[in-house]
Amino acid sequence: MIQSFIDKNKKHLFIELLIYLIPFAIIVGQAPLNLLSSAASIIFLILIFKRKIYNEYKNYFIFLYFLIFFLIINLIFSINTYVSAQSSLSFIRYYFFFLAILYSLNNIDNFRLIFTRILFVAVLFVIIDSYIQYFFNKDIFGYPSLNSRLTGPFGSEKVVGAYISKLIFLSFSFLIIKKINIRYICLITIIALILIILSNERSSSIMFGTSLLLFFIFCQVKPFFKIGIFTFVVMTVILLFNYNNQFKERFVNEPAKYYKDNHHKAHFLTAIEIFKDNKITGSGIKTFRVACHNKKYENINSIYYKDRCTTHPHNLYLEIISETGILGILLFILVNFYIIFQLVKNYLIIKKFRHEILFIFCNFFILFWPLQTTGAFFSSWNGVFYWIFFAFFFNLKKRLAELLYGERLHGREKK
Repeated sequence: MIQSFIDKNKKHLFIELLIYLIPFAIIVGQAPLNLLSSAASIIFLILIFKRKIYNEYKNYFIFLYFLIFFLIINLIFSINTYVSAQSSLSFIRYYFFFLAILYSLNNIDNFRLIFTRILFVAVLFVIIDSYIQYFFNKDIFGYPSLNSRLTGPFGSEKVVGAYISKLIFLSFSFLIIKKINIRYICLITIIALILIILSNERSSSIMFGTSLLLFFIFCQVKPFFKIGIFTFVVMTVILLFNYNNQFKERFVNEPAKYYKDNHHKAHFLTAIEIFKDNKITGSGIKTFRVACHNKKYENINSIYYKDRCTTHPHNLYLEIISETGILGILLFILVNFYIIFQLVKNYLIIKKFRHEILFIFCNFFILFWPLQTTGAFFSSWNGVFYWIFFAFFFNLKKRLAELLYGERLHGREKK
């Protein structure tokens, strides 16, 4: 048995074992995440040439060549070549990491089952650990909450809600494969939503709550169950806000007080001004942190103009348009529209896969909805969630295309 396990993994140069560790590497920190993703990327390239399957990924490589050409143009016009060069290389590495996950999903037996199981266990672990931190003031590692913000196993990083919301829907693929009743999945999402609210992460709470609403509307369960779940969620949220002044302050009073002007508005306005000065190619990947120091951006319409500088503008679309210009944002929007079109089309015509398609769509909504504050796209920690999503989407697209092709072929044979 052990020998067969070794032989199976040896065939793919143990690439799947590296990827299996990714959900926990995200928790541990950036260094192990970079190490594992880099190793998986290198092994993928070796496998491509060793197994002579370049043609299977030819379209992805053609897109990569186009991306490299674009990155070179962006680099030429960057206001800081050194910063942009480093980030461009990291971006290409993560593109290969995305292909490594896609290769594993497409070519390794039971990889999707095992990987989504690991995702589910990792998400469940973060939920349980964070609940322990909430009720006992410390998690199982001894980490305390920070200023009424839950951090769970992340220590000093306030990203519990981001981690759960960005991975939980993908992890549900495991429950679909195991044919777990959709009602149990609904209950798990409620437990996760309450925890995310308790974490005091406003953006994650709003995005996950909205995605859950979409999920409940389109999931295939009886209407009375949907109404019951919706009523329970609304009542729970009302109780949380009425009996905990911290939640009310964080989710109601602060937004009401600062909605007209705040430090995020200063970031947004600065990004827009940077774009105006670099319309075609942007200021260069990851150069917002450099460009924002320009004194002329002190004239933005915000009393927080002195707080305008940060590592990124905290909005995905403003980050891309300010750092890559019109060329970058058009490419990004085209990819997004392609994904939406494929998901909606297949949801309508393939009833058998509706819940899995819905999970992918909810994950897409959380990651790419433009009206939210976000982490950086061109980063190691936050960026990894996007590349994992892309791998799952294109694997789903491949499986759906094969299903439709098989049905058409079967139909012809009957005729």
